[in-house]
Amino acid sequence: PCPNDNNNNNNNNNNNNSKENENENNNNNNNQNIVNINEITTEQNHPNQLKFAIIGAGWYGCHIATVLKNRGHKVQIFERHSEIFKGASGYNQFRLHLGPHYPRSYSTRKQILFGYHAFLQQYNHLVVPLEKNIYGIAASKSLVDFGTFNQIMSVSGIPFTCVNPTKLKLQHITGCINCPQEKVLLADAPRIYFQSVLRDNLRLNCQVKQLIQITDQNIQIKYDQSIEENTKIVNVQVDGENFDWVINCTYNQFASPREIPVFYEPCISLIYKDKRSPPAPLSAFTVMDGPFVSLYPYVRTAESLKQYPNERYYTLTDVANTPLGQFVSFEEAERTRLACEQNSELIAIKKKLFEEKITHFMPNFREHFEYHSFFTSMKTKLFDDSASRECLVTKFGRVISVMSGKVNTLLTAESQVLTLLQNEGEEEGEENSTLLEEDAKHLKQRLADDADASWHATHVNFALQEQLTIN
Repeated sequence: PCPNDNNNNNNNNNNNNSKENENENNNNNNNQNIVNINEITTEQNHPNQLKFAIIGAGWYGCHIATVLKNRGHKVQIFERHSEIFKGASGYNQFRLHLGPHYPRSYSTRKQILFGYHAFLQQYNHLVVPLEKNIYGIAASKSLVDFGTFNQIMSVSGIPFTCVNPTKLKLQHITGCINCPQEKVLLADAPRIYFQSVLRDNLRLNCQVKQLIQITDQNIQIKYDQSIEENTKIVNVQVDGENFDWVINCTYNQFASPREIPVFYEPCISLIYKDKRSPPAPLSAFTVMDGPFVSLYPYVRTAESLKQYPNERYYTLTDVANTPLGQFVSFEEAERTRLACEQNSELIAIKKKLFEEKITHFMPNFREHFEYHSFFTSMKTKLFDDSASRECLVTKFGRVISVMSGKVNTLLTAESQVLTLLQNEGEEEGEENSTLLEEDAKHLKQRLADDADASWHATHVNFALQEQLTIN
């Protein structure tokens, strides 16, 4: 059940790419680029099949690939690592958010709430519940006071109860809420699941070198070149191989859309073992809202909880010390991440800083937990003062890019991708120009209906949040 000590050498980011070419002729007629999804079957070589290249085999790449595959399309997933979920999807704090983490970003909180129930409906077997999930507002340097935080959570419709910090043996905390409905994402189970579902669609150890868009005049346009107005793109080449569409799910770490300014943040997370006997039930503690710490359960599979009931592991992160820097260049950020894994002195310094920070709020931390190991990862973030982590989906020719830092927005991304494909067909005015139209409408309805009645009743209150002033 414990993390492999060799995980320190894990690869990261979903900058998953390919350098192989599949030698098959897949040049599409201009009138076959958009088709009705309801006419698709799993029959091989169906005349209405489309061929999709998915770059990146993390949560978003695997989910969207599964959606398209289940509708009978040809899907190839390009992953630059030797296995899937080797980037941010496989190395993070494994929290299925419900919203308390983002009091300053209305858009992120709204998307998270909409996607939470939809995610659980589809992937409930890939999460485990929390016994207790505490969010505490720091007495000093918090960007949000407890009263405002409490009000935002209430208006957002996020279920919680207030808890006295003293009863939890916490200090330097002005107030706490318990939000146990948040879940723990299993660390290894998603990798195992999608590896099975998509085993025939994966191209591992494949790093994409070049994307070329092809016009109806057979003109080649590189991905980083602008496309003139009224230019019709008919297909796109991935390292010379033709596809109808490319969906970039690399967390904007490959071929990042120019209209979305981002920076890259290599990170280090520490793993601790609960040394109490028996260990406490799965619980989490997050200090808000600013440069503080979070302690969250690390569970590899649901079976490991049952097989090893006396072994519990947690990730410890620190907003101020988890980042190893911020870079406009992904390549520079990646070099920094890899260098950290070999720098034992830096890791020791980070460990000291992390423990000092968590002990400031949880004085019995060292009594209950012992250091085990670490892992590194890469985040992509927007230049945004609100700390937004909302899902952004953009289209450039026949390349659709998906960027999101939270798995809650999987269904949001799916809906936006389907809508873009549908709109493309409508613009071209082709006979079969409603690709995924019914699926897109159905999915939007699911996103609206998945929550229970009491949660649904709070949606009207979202408008009130925009009137809240947060100092």
